[in-house]
Amino acid sequence: MLYIDDELPDYIMVMVANKKPRSQMNDDLGLFLNINTEKFTVWLYNLLEKLQSLGSDEEEDGEELPSTIAKSTEKCRFWPACINGNACPYVHPTQPCKMFPHCKFGDKCLYIHPNCKFDSKCTRKDCPFTHASKRSNLTTVIQKIVQVPVPSPLVGGLVGSFPQQSKSSGICRFYPNCTNMNCTFIHPMPCKFGISCLNKNQCKFYHAPLPTKDKLTWTAAGK
Repeated sequence: MLYIDDELPDYIMVMVANKKPRSQMNDDLGLFLNINTEKFTVWLYNLLEKLQSLGSDEEEDGEELPSTIAKSTEKCRFWPACINGNACPYVHPTQPCKMFPHCKFGDKCLYIHPNCKFDSKCTRKDCPFTHASKRSNLTTVIQKIVQVPVPSPLVGGLVGSFPQQSKSSGICRFYPNCTNMNCTFIHPMPCKFGISCLNKNQCKFYHAPLPTKDKLTWTAAGK
């Protein structure tokens, strides 16, 4: 027996307005229908083609088709924050969606979905909940949630301090093996030429001090 839900006509109008392909429309109608889904989809597509051909004939005769029908089946993208109220030409949902959370229409559904607790900070593209505020893109949201400190420009070859944290004037004695992320001492920017640098006196980068004589070990050549 064919089961017809009260919301089926509205869903069909949304699918037609969104110009969904036949295969996707067949899958969506499966939420309402049983084994008769394929037959119903074929019948519906044949009907739409006939209506489209009739519309083309009317346009050729110089008659314009009314555009208010297409507008009345489209959900307002500003809902529930739309300020136009009843004057808005688009649909403002008034009844809860019976298919939630399995509804496949998302933001285009003509029925009410519960509010998302993350609202504008939600990063899930296929979130079935309603977002009252306009959602930002993923990059913007991450930047708002995780505030990454930006180091100041190099001064004298040394990495400057972060804006929110003051550093001591001395060089960290554990550098370059320091593992403290919150270390308040300076971690210098080493010279890429190292001991081979020919301009150590004027070079703005850090040169590690050479070991003292007592730290050096003499080794004969060839050993």
